[in-house]
Amino acid sequence: TAFLALGIMVLAALALTTGIILDTVTRGRRELRMLVYLQHPIRAVE
Repeated sequence: TAFLALGIMVLAALALTTGIILDTVTRGRRELRMLVYLQHPIRAVE
């Protein structure tokens, strides 16, 4: 049972690390899209 518990903990740590990496990538892409959007000039409506 100790090996089973150890295996589950290793899988949990791997899942946590993967989740943090994916969250960081998603936030970075979202921020990059916002910066690109903010670089467009504002056109006045006449």
